[in-house]
Amino acid sequence: MKSRARKRIEKWFQVDEKGVRTKAKPFYVAPGHVTIFPSSSGESTHHVTCRTERRTPSGRIIIEWVCSCRGWFNNEEDNCWHVRELQDQYEKGLRKLEAS
Repeated sequence: MKSRARKRIEKWFQVDEKGVRTKAKPFYVAPGHVTIFPSSSGESTHHVTCRTERRTPSGRIIIEWVCSCRGWFNNEEDNCWHVRELQDQYEKGLRKLEAS
């Protein structure tokens, strides 16, 4: 199932008559933590990875992970190396806080 963040991002990219993706104006996804990773692929200088957190009407908190890399965008599971690395760092930080 696609995350809400992915659905919003897919709407953000529009395809013109030549099949080229164009970007619409920036939009707000959700409150979150942003990390910038240096790019090793050469397609850009860096990738932006974000942990977003939103609350459903019933009060449940949903956490989603978003990345600007091509691997995340082409992966239906909302996953890439950058997201996995950020998730790992985040979980290690939580465990460290709980231990203290």
